[in-house]
Amino acid sequence: MAYPKRKQYTKSKEVFCAANNGSRTNTDMPTQKFKKNLIRVAGSLAAILLLTLITGFILLQMSALPDAINMGSDQSSMNMNGTEMAGMDKTAQPGGGTATSVTRLVEAPSQAPVKTFNLTAQEARLDLGEGKLVEAWTFNGTAPGPELRVQQGDLVVVHLKNNLPFSTTIHWHGVAVPNAEDGVAGVTQDAIKPGESYTYSFIAREAGTYWYHAHQQSFLQVSHGMYGTLVVEPKNSAAYDDRDYTLVLKEWADEASCFKDCSETLTINGQRQGLHLVAQPGEMVRLRLVNAGEDTHLPVVVGTAVEVVALDGHDLNAPTPLENTRFPIAPAQRYDLRFRMPASGTVTLLDANPGSLPANQHPAVIIGSTPSTAPSASVSQSYPDNAPQFDLTHYGSPQMPFSKESGASFDAQYNLVLGNHLGFYDRHITMLFTINDQVFPNIPMITVQPGQAVKLHITNPSDIPHAMHLHGHTFNVLSRNDKPLSGSPVRLDTLLVNPGESYEIVFVANNPGLWMLHCHMLRHAAQGMDMMVVYPNISTPFTVGDKSGNHPD
Repeated sequence: MAYPKRKQYTKSKEVFCAANNGSRTNTDMPTQKFKKNLIRVAGSLAAILLLTLITGFILLQMSALPDAINMGSDQSSMNMNGTEMAGMDKTAQPGGGTATSVTRLVEAPSQAPVKTFNLTAQEARLDLGEGKLVEAWTFNGTAPGPELRVQQGDLVVVHLKNNLPFSTTIHWHGVAVPNAEDGVAGVTQDAIKPGESYTYSFIAREAGTYWYHAHQQSFLQVSHGMYGTLVVEPKNSAAYDDRDYTLVLKEWADEASCFKDCSETLTINGQRQGLHLVAQPGEMVRLRLVNAGEDTHLPVVVGTAVEVVALDGHDLNAPTPLENTRFPIAPAQRYDLRFRMPASGTVTLLDANPGSLPANQHPAVIIGSTPSTAPSASVSQSYPDNAPQFDLTHYGSPQMPFSKESGASFDAQYNLVLGNHLGFYDRHITMLFTINDQVFPNIPMITVQPGQAVKLHITNPSDIPHAMHLHGHTFNVLSRNDKPLSGSPVRLDTLLVNPGESYEIVFVANNPGLWMLHCHMLRHAAQGMDMMVVYPNISTPFTVGDKSGNHPD
């Protein structure tokens, strides 16, 4: 017992003596402990950092998309379960048997008049006006590409030659083509390789304003100029237009391919300084507005009252005149506007969204009898920011739509919740855009039965708008934020769902095949917001992924 006490005393004495002769201080021991603790903390942080890096690397690798994904309807493990309604005849549902390949879902032989077009996918240097030059990928050397104008009932035949150094396709946006003609790389065809050709063939059954664009690496190819318009004129129409113009809105972002400052330059028909269109006093003018870009715009017609006669190519019932009204047009959407030219003066169309672009980048369209210089930003600044926006849910007059599309009864329903969060995707850390908290290819597909009326309840609790597009079908809008439409029936192929909004829509499963449902803000689709609507017993010989080189988004 004495030895421990002596040792303790001796140690204390040594410390005391050291303090008196200046060789050691009372603070030496705490300092040494602090250094040791600091080393321990640093070591722990380094271990945590190393573990984080290893975990991040593993998650990056795990996020890689498969080399080959088959989008056929036999992928039963990926099916989303719908709610079957009472009274549904289950015996009428097809099942079993040999699957039909999408390659067999083509246009039937027809005696319809044939309209043939030749398109070449090629590189071009475009002059956007005012010295703005950009390297582009185009159809026939222009962006937009050639307008294809046909008559309702025509057989449309398009020969595409690919002179680009990469693969491409054409998707006929809003047109209910047979599935084999849908132009989706890896789903309905292999992407057309450099130097190869491909022919699309379909009957233009419904009149309206449509457009076409690449569906191989859509975000890159469309943003670089691979788009054009398709106008199907009605066989018989009570309306007569003296002037019929198509106007395509498209932003050109700040890209490395720009020779000069191309930062967020808005163009109309490929020009940033505006256009002049000829129309005489008293003439009836139709403007077909197409948004081929990534942003929602707010065009307005100044100088006369205007009617919205069609949305996404489909007529509205009993349209009424509107003045000083902004028309929200989301990516891929179309508006058909009609107005009569005033007895004197001009009519102006411009994007009434001053905050979206620099003050000197508001191209406008002047419609009048004599050439005129397009107005400057002062015209747009004179338009109030709080001017009313067009509301599709209260415009026109009610009319009973097709019974299946009325929404009075339906056979299956699905809830789609749109969202976004930061995460890992295909070996990148990026913003993920989700449907029901999943991203492509993990979003379960919706399997529909032929003839079903299918209701989708789409909600967007996020802070980002989405423009949801369904291939191969159109849908009726039933309600917004749980309030039924009180105006004309609205039939669309692309729906703008703003933050905090919800919509109910219904479509009839009347076009067998494998069809995409995705956001047409194409960056969103490329980062996950992409799913499939499929019919049973449909197969595809094509695959999506690096193995095939097919990348539809």
